Amino acid sequence: IQMKLVVVTGLSGAGKSQALRALEDMGFYCVDNLPPMLIPNMARLCMEHGNLIDKVALGIDTRSGAFFGETDEALDELLAMNIHYDIIYLNASDEELIRRYKETRRAHPMGGDKMLIQNIQKERLLLKDLEKRATRIIDTTTMLTRQLRETLLRLLAAGAVLLPMWLQNLCATGEALKAMFAGA
Repeated sequence: IQMKLVVVTGLSGAGKSQALRALEDMGFYCVDNLPPMLIPNMARLCMEHGNLIDKVALGIDTRSGAFFGETDEALDELLAMNIHYDIIYLNASDEELIRRYKETRRAHPMGGDKMLIQNIQKERLLLKDLEKRATRIIDTTTMLTRQLRETLLRLLAAGAVLLPMWLQNLCATGEALKAMFAGA
């Protein structure tokens, strides 16, 4: 049995905590805010215990501060270890993120509430490379927690294969071209 490893990432306020709770309910061993340099060690630890832990979800985002810059290197190390992983990137509109932050009255990890829109935009820039690596991008702007849970359940159902976003886009482009030329 190969371990299923899911990295849950995205913007603060987009629903990562709810996603991790849903994955935990689906039988995933979840760790939130793990410093990226520990990702390969976590994978090794799970594999060394005879696959007792065969489903792992890691919450990775800018809260790891200075360590966040090591995320790409840690993910590349997983690939070198022949460990496949999926990245689920949660996104939401700036307006919705601001509404959620005002509702919860929590401070944004990039700074205080005074410059909330600038903090969100700064975080978007920091997460850009990770978003490009995402297997699936979920826009939670209009989603209820229940809908996010249902989406994750559908995406990660037994045997489901998540294709990288670039490949999904390529397939969609190919289908569009095929449909366009079929009518010609």
